[in-house]
Amino acid sequence: MLHQLKSFSYAFKGIGYTITHEGHFRFHMVAAAYVIYFGIRFYHFTAAQWGVLAVLIALVLSVEVINTSIERLCNKVQTSYDDIIRIAKDVAAGAVLIAAIAAVAVAVVFFLDFEIISSIFNFYITHIVNLIALIASIILSVLFIALCKSKEK
Repeated sequence: MLHQLKSFSYAFKGIGYTITHEGHFRFHMVAAAYVIYFGIRFYHFTAAQWGVLAVLIALVLSVEVINTSIERLCNKVQTSYDDIIRIAKDVAAGAVLIAAIAAVAVAVVFFLDFEIISSIFNFYITHIVNLIALIASIILSVLFIALCKSKEK
């Protein structure tokens, strides 16, 4: 049992490392948070739709973690330029891009409802405090993504 608990702590350390060192991972986290917020607040998704969103969010975040591990390992193995290392890193980044494109495609299908989008605008126009809170959250999100610089690479 202690071994399993240690395994979980190592996994959480890996996720923590990725959060503190990878702006793209933080971007995907913020995007996932907004998907969940707007999905809960304004949309009436089925359990199946929530399942698809959960799997896609987990997929994008997981592939980003794998990409980070591949990049770090490549940087450790080869410190000077190497074409094979570049290809490995590019392919790993491509995997993230494929997952992100799939997530965006599903988000467009699920969220592109002009009646609901109109009601969202009307809600924020008539509820100024909520609009201010949304703007503040966007500013904090941008700061979290852009200014949380890595201590090491």
